[in-house]
Amino acid sequence: SKVIAQGYNNTLKVLQENSSLCKTLIGELKRKLNDKTKEEIAEYYKNHNLITFGWDKAEFSKKHKELYKDAESGEGIPSHEIPSYIKEEIEKRLK
Repeated sequence: SKVIAQGYNNTLKVLQENSSLCKTLIGELKRKLNDKTKEEIAEYYKNHNLITFGWDKAEFSKKHKELYKDAESGEGIPSHEIPSYIKEEIEKRLK
């Protein structure tokens, strides 16, 4: 978890320092979302939304680790907040 948190912090720092990279990532996100069905997007959003788990962070984290596994190790991935720009794009597609 510490390694993931450190990587996340480093990623945020790089993105804050390079706005063109942000635009590139948002473009990539839009392409990926366009390849998904509305149902797939809704399921992803539901699984990453604390409201779904009654704001219970422990339950949210447990379910996330069950659903999302690291490709190499097969271990559950710790839960994480959806960045606001991803949330906005998801919500647009669920209207």
